[in-house]
Amino acid sequence: MKFTTFSWATLLVLAYTNAFAAETIADAFKEAQVSGKIRFNYFNWQWNDLDDYNKGNTANNGGKTNPDSEIAALGGSVAIKTATLKHFRLQGEYFTSQPISGLSHNAVFAKSGADLDRGNAFNTSASTYTTYSAANGVVQTPDKELDPINVLGIANIQFEYDKSLITAGRQYFETPLTGADDTKMVPYTFNGYTAVNKDLQNTTFTLGYITEFKLRNETFFGGLLDNDSYTNKGLRTSGLTTGGTAAFNNLKKVTPDYLGVIGIDNNSFANLKLQLWYYQLDGILSDVIAEANYKININDLSITLGGRYLRQIDQLDGKLGSANIAAFDGSNTGYKTPTSLNSTFWAYRAIAEKGATKFQLAYSAVSNDADILSPWGSYPTKGYTATMKIENYDANIRSYSATVWYDFEKAGLFNGLSTNICYLFDNRDESKIQPKGDMRTITADVNYKFTNALSGRIRFGDHNDKGNAQYAKLGTPKGWDFTEYRAELLYKF
Repeated sequence: MKFTTFSWATLLVLAYTNAFAAETIADAFKEAQVSGKIRFNYFNWQWNDLDDYNKGNTANNGGKTNPDSEIAALGGSVAIKTATLKHFRLQGEYFTSQPISGLSHNAVFAKSGADLDRGNAFNTSASTYTTYSAANGVVQTPDKELDPINVLGIANIQFEYDKSLITAGRQYFETPLTGADDTKMVPYTFNGYTAVNKDLQNTTFTLGYITEFKLRNETFFGGLLDNDSYTNKGLRTSGLTTGGTAAFNNLKKVTPDYLGVIGIDNNSFANLKLQLWYYQLDGILSDVIAEANYKININDLSITLGGRYLRQIDQLDGKLGSANIAAFDGSNTGYKTPTSLNSTFWAYRAIAEKGATKFQLAYSAVSNDADILSPWGSYPTKGYTATMKIENYDANIRSYSATVWYDFEKAGLFNGLSTNICYLFDNRDESKIQPKGDMRTITADVNYKFTNALSGRIRFGDHNDKGNAQYAKLGTPKGWDFTEYRAELLYKF
């Protein structure tokens, strides 16, 4: 089943004919709320292994012995939301990111900084910009011209009645596996239809029928599996490099037309929050997520115990033949059933809060089956063992983290200042071919609120990749042993 996607023009016509009389539409826009953001982002990467790896021939490394990278951009967004008339309103938000060439170099290695620039200039999986061979090492096109991002990311019509809200068109959609991940210049956004209902006391029902998905570094809404970073490559047309024409045609037949979502969030029991979610990716897989968090208050100390369970269910049932879909990289090394997406994820956390201090211990794991597919702006480990620029939901991984937050303003020491530090250890399956091994990550943020409108953040991350047994076989650099620095400014109006 495939629904026709609303265009922005269609939404305007519907809004006019169904909600607004000619004499009131002007008032609806006159009373509209206009808001915006001005942003500055700067990223700097100091690569450890890549610095040392050039096979003795600097020409093979783009003529540079040092592939350290930096990228900066200035941008933001402007949003408008009309007044509600006869239960209808319109929303729109336009985003821009303008890379600053003077603060950017060697940017093909910029990883997270890809989200400041449009398309392939920072897409490290695009063979035209960076390739690897055991004989020649890393070959790159450094200092490629930067392309700005300009996109109407939000454009929808909303119908609100009593405790129900229905949205059609381009929109944010926050669930455990979908989200804006609005930490850069341009967020992830979705095209489709969603509904939220709160008629039942202490309960929120969420429905979603998503047809398209926009990446943070693109100006168009594309397919639901068109994210290089988090989609198993065997499921992507561009990623299927083996298997022949038959496998390629089978893949095209199962390209998803929709992502269906059903969610229930309940707070009926004192101090207990329960969530149950179901995701259906058209003919490919389904996900079931159950989560519970229980809060215990002891005088001025609160302790929260939480857990999340995810079951990923393969629905292809061999339709792709021998295509390797279990692994992110499309390989079959180390996977019991490389042609299946069946897998299980679970995570636990304990949070203690007292005064200005918050402390969390967390653990997460994935069964020794398939990597968890999560390409839609959120991820299973979020709120548990997730930290800056680490995806830790591949098969047979065990992750451990400790995080502390401290609010200097709440402690009465320094207005506007807060900080957090996280230690993460990922114990990966060394038999798998993907270029990541056991990794120790330390991240730290310093946040400062200058005014109610202006805030800033300085971020640090040290990622120490121990490598795995496959590195020696492939003759590759580790590629994930690096230190990163970030600076952000955000002004809201």
